[in-house]
Amino acid sequence: MDVYAWLLIIVLLVGTLGTFVPMVPGMWLIFAGILVYGLFDSWTAYSPVFVVVVGILAVLTSVLDYGGAMIGAKKFGASNMAPIGALVGSVVGGLLLNIPGTLLGGIVGAILAEYKRQRSLPHSLRAAAGSLIGTAIGSSVQLVVAMVITVYAIFRLQGVA
Repeated sequence: MDVYAWLLIIVLLVGTLGTFVPMVPGMWLIFAGILVYGLFDSWTAYSPVFVVVVGILAVLTSVLDYGGAMIGAKKFGASNMAPIGALVGSVVGGLLLNIPGTLLGGIVGAILAEYKRQRSLPHSLRAAAGSLIGTAIGSSVQLVVAMVITVYAIFRLQGVA
């Protein structure tokens, strides 16, 4: 394998890690890496169809990642404010305290947003739990998809798949 294949492998691994590390666009890194490599090597390792499929999966898992928080919050009786509060809290917490701040910021953001709307702490806690569970499920699906794509892409680089 040449240096470009190794660079792609690094991008794929960072992208896979990025599916659960905040502020790293994991699936989009995977998609961009495969697209650039495909253009670079004249589509010998990956077909354009494979790149389109990876692009579609990047869009779907990104929607699921955000939508998971909304669906989870709704299942636990939250308004639309809880996922928005969780998103804002995650961004602020991530900027201040990195990974732990993202998790704590998301929880606090969901609680505060829902409490502002409902004025009920038990209801706000339940909404935050739903948002957190939905986010965890969405992120888990995104991680599994990224791992499958990464393993397949590495095998294709080696001519195995």
